[in-house]
Amino acid sequence: MSTDRPLETRRLAAILAIDMVGYSRHMQADEAATLRALREARSAVIEPAIARHGGAVFKTTGDGLLAEFSSSVSATQCAVDIQCEMPETGSAAPGQFRIGVSLGEIVVDGDDRYGDGVNLAARLEAVASPGGVSVSRLVRDQTEGKLAARFVSRGALALKNMVEPVEVFDVVPADAAGAPARAARHRRLPRRLLAAFAAAAVAVAGIVAFFALPRVPVPGVVQSIAPLIAVLPFANQSGDLGEEYFSDGITDDVIGALGRFSSLAVLSRNAVMPFKGRQAASDEVVQKLGARYVVEGSARRAGDRVRVQARLTDAQGARVLWSDRFDASTRDLFVLQDELVQQIAGSLASQVDRMERERARRKPTENLDAYDLVLRGRALLETNTRMAHVQARALFEHAMASDPAFADARVGLARVLYFYVQYGFTESPVEAAQEAEAQLREALRLDPANVRALGLLGQILTYFGRYDDAMASIDRALAINPSDAEAYYSRASVLLWVGRLDESGRATDLARRLDPTTASRPDHLFNQALRLILLDEPEQARVLIERHASSTPRFGSLYVLLAIAYAQLDRPDDTARAVATVRKIDPFFDADRFGTRLRDAGQRQLVIEGLRKAGLRPD
Repeated sequence: MSTDRPLETRRLAAILAIDMVGYSRHMQADEAATLRALREARSAVIEPAIARHGGAVFKTTGDGLLAEFSSSVSATQCAVDIQCEMPETGSAAPGQFRIGVSLGEIVVDGDDRYGDGVNLAARLEAVASPGGVSVSRLVRDQTEGKLAARFVSRGALALKNMVEPVEVFDVVPADAAGAPARAARHRRLPRRLLAAFAAAAVAVAGIVAFFALPRVPVPGVVQSIAPLIAVLPFANQSGDLGEEYFSDGITDDVIGALGRFSSLAVLSRNAVMPFKGRQAASDEVVQKLGARYVVEGSARRAGDRVRVQARLTDAQGARVLWSDRFDASTRDLFVLQDELVQQIAGSLASQVDRMERERARRKPTENLDAYDLVLRGRALLETNTRMAHVQARALFEHAMASDPAFADARVGLARVLYFYVQYGFTESPVEAAQEAEAQLREALRLDPANVRALGLLGQILTYFGRYDDAMASIDRALAINPSDAEAYYSRASVLLWVGRLDESGRATDLARRLDPTTASRPDHLFNQALRLILLDEPEQARVLIERHASSTPRFGSLYVLLAIAYAQLDRPDDTARAVATVRKIDPFFDADRFGTRLRDAGQRQLVIEGLRKAGLRPD
């Protein structure tokens, strides 16, 4: 009996599975923009890359497709190229894809393909990070060393409908840490693709219920929600409608600058423009926009002077939480506008972060999600005691268990571990710093644009003497968010240890302007005091440390600098008391290691001489 249907055949093949992240959510938000972005991504990037590497598409789905390749090397290289050529978009807009690649036996049934190889590719794609590529061990074994990429094991994972756990590897391109290569590829993309993603981003960002979702949604775990902020249009108080552009520009730029903080969710310009030109009651903003915080302000130009006022309000309680005024000259209006926005956004973000920590403190312990656990952990780190740090570590680890994809939980744990090193709370500082680095690397795998992780990583790389890598990490953090005070403090720290003291001072000044409340944090005080010691200003160092000594009783390294300052000022009794304090609060203090991270040999010698003069290091 004859049949028109071809016989089934079996063969070994590499399978690539790809789909759009959050497709259903994006379709609900804006169906037309999502379909346009998906269509353009397929025609401009995905399908050309598959054809270029000798693959063939055998199935398309609503949000993705499946393709067959004759080799795992071709399939994996194709996957890497697709992700590198995709325009970068935020998690709130369509444009991010996940890819899985497997190697196995498939059944060829006419134009269709099925079997273990196809099933595994689909499961690997499901656990890949947004913008990432995950592969099986067999693919890793056949591909490693043949691509400009490295493979990071995620261990054996229990994948859906797979009988045995599968060892999964993430593919990290060799240029993943350097944005320029990716940016160059973006510039070659068709304008229609960039326009489609941009249009979709604007449309979805305008949805009021915007959530800061984890990078990889995990069924059954708590989703982390960022506080929603509405920046109402700044009022033009110049008395001249021709100056309207300036107040509108301040509004747009503040929205954009706040949006760079991953810990915040900011409503788009379109969402808040209905409030332009009128006073809005807090309950109206809550009802119509769902915002937790409201930013309001005004701008006025008079002659060659500009005054911008801003205030932050708790929308639900109608309380003014913060307000400030910024005055400047109009010598260069655009530079001025950038500086004002930077200061306003940095100040607002630090205030919201502080209020969120306080809100988490008041929340019942039986009703804490991962986001609140992280906020509570951060608040505990401000108390500067060993017990508080132990409790903070437990909260961060609980948050990681509740939401494995929440990068900020790992950043918090890394911060605790590095504080152990700085406070002398561990007998094994090198091991603690290594574990902190590992947590930060994982956080950046989950969230490559996490500014907190990049900034702290810069400090830890400095601890290990990897100065160039440290500076690159800090520069990347500030490129992502030039209004982040903590990133500037991290930059000041790295510059200090590489001997660029003047630049370190300028970075500290800028960080202090963006967030003056954390200038007295022990690690920040230490950096400022060490800079003064290296500038041969022991009196200024003494004044700085004594002013804050009562609030930093457990930070032994600060008292080391105080002992050096007293010794250089020829105050032997005070020196002896400071040395006794060091030995009491930091039993693990290692005089041979202290100051050895300084890159400049002359500055290292200056610290060694100070330690000897203080009696902390033998001659």
